Amino acid sequence: MLAYHKTGLRKCYFYPFQAIGSMVDLLQAKGKKLISHALPTRLIQLFAALTIGLSFIFRADALSKLKLCIFHATTGLSCPGCGMTRAFCAISHGQFADAWNFNPFAYFFYPLTLLCLIYPTFINTLSDKVILIIGATLALLLTIFGVIRVLAEVGLL
Repeated sequence: MLAYHKTGLRKCYFYPFQAIGSMVDLLQAKGKKLISHALPTRLIQLFAALTIGLSFIFRADALSKLKLCIFHATTGLSCPGCGMTRAFCAISHGQFADAWNFNPFAYFFYPLTLLCLIYPTFINTLSDKVILIIGATLALLLTIFGVIRVLAEVGLL
């Protein structure tokens, strides 16, 4: 059964596909924030809860034997994200110096994850431009960190 969505922008089906049609309408509507509607807040909150919860369960020293990074397992070199899991566990257990040694970017991502857990809709309060600037800056910093890390591991620094 076809029906017009309340915005009148496009047709959508009732029930199983209505949510998909609504999301497409929201993404296509002028003046709407594209990023905020593309991220389901419950999924973000669930991911944050699992991340923080597991970081309290596991200890960083117990995870050092696991090969969690495909890049590291394949090349033997650390990627920019290597050590992030151990750093989260170290922060959760109050081992702040160890967390810094595992991956200093955990001090950015850990509070961000807590914020997503406590206030999952905070992304909706940010403009697309702010999210883009933060994301691009973070990607640049992680890339620089990864290059320096790899150069140090191969002995060029």
